[in-house]
Amino acid sequence: MLKQSCVDTCVWCIRLACSGTSRGASFLFGILVTYVDDFLILMSAGAEREGLIAAIKKLWQTSEESRLGPQSPVTFCGLELSINGTDLQIHQRGYINQLLSKYQLLGAKSLNNLAMPKEFPEEPPDEQQLAELQTYAGEFNWLATRTRPDIAYPVSL
Repeated sequence: MLKQSCVDTCVWCIRLACSGTSRGASFLFGILVTYVDDFLILMSAGAEREGLIAAIKKLWQTSEESRLGPQSPVTFCGLELSINGTDLQIHQRGYINQLLSKYQLLGAKSLNNLAMPKEFPEEPPDEQQLAELQTYAGEFNWLATRTRPDIAYPVSL
């Protein structure tokens, strides 16, 4: 059974019914994350997992499946997942380096604080400037909401 998360609409809990317990009881068996046309399935290998993959393939044409393992990290929507022993590690190191490189900031020193200008320009941005600003906002908002809550405040400014 799939149950959509109340926290993030792109996250679905994969629940299995508990046999021999009260009616409707279930336990969390895995997680399905969706983003536009990408799927991330976090659950143990087995018949249930293969059944879910088969059901998805009946509805959509899919690319070759990537499987997370100790020697094979997986990237999903800029999130890099790897296994270190028994720990699942999630980070955006590659995405962050890509952004820093894109804006010629690779190797730049970090700021200790962020100051807002006292006055803003009177003229609104033109169409090209607006598109550029929206790109910045989207890229850094993705970081702030996925793996970098520490930058949420400066990004919101």
